[in-house]
Amino acid sequence: MAAHLAEALAHGLTWPESAAHVVQVAKHTPELAQLVVGAGGVGALVDYVGSTKGNTRLPGIMALGYIAAFSETLGLSVIAEKGLVSFPAL
Repeated sequence: MAAHLAEALAHGLTWPESAAHVVQVAKHTPELAQLVVGAGGVGALVDYVGSTKGNTRLPGIMALGYIAAFSETLGLSVIAEKGLVSFPAL
């Protein structure tokens, strides 16, 4: 997943656009959310949220929320990637 995000950025998509695409994939089913997790997408999203400020980080936060909401296992994957550390500075 991180490689796909890097490729998307190389082709001119911005981080918010790339994260918005991940939101559109992850929000539909637990299986798709699991694919994002399995491909390393949670780490990339956490890095994105941690490196941006303000409304720019919203797509990444939404994607992490959708992923975490599907199951305890997926929620723990967000926690394990330190996905909650980035949120206090909203």
